[in-house]
Amino acid sequence: MRATIVLSFASEVVASQVGQALLPDNRGVPDGLRIRMGECGPILTVVVECDKGAGTLRNTIDDILEAVDVTLRTRDAIFTAATNES
Repeated sequence: MRATIVLSFASEVVASQVGQALLPDNRGVPDGLRIRMGECGPILTVVVECDKGAGTLRNTIDDILEAVDVTLRTRDAIFTAATNES
């Protein structure tokens, strides 16, 4: 089974930051699971291939999307804090 997640961000910088944040999650994945990522400008594409069934594929996608959400919320909080300090 394969799923492709295509995420569009406000800028290439944000796409790169999210991609970098996801890198640790993509290393050392279990056998039967493969994750590839690519960036093209503000677009981040994540391809998940899974031989372990629909449940594992769904859980992996959920984990990826949760990591994206946490990354964006953290980035926004840091930006807001830095703006309020000025």
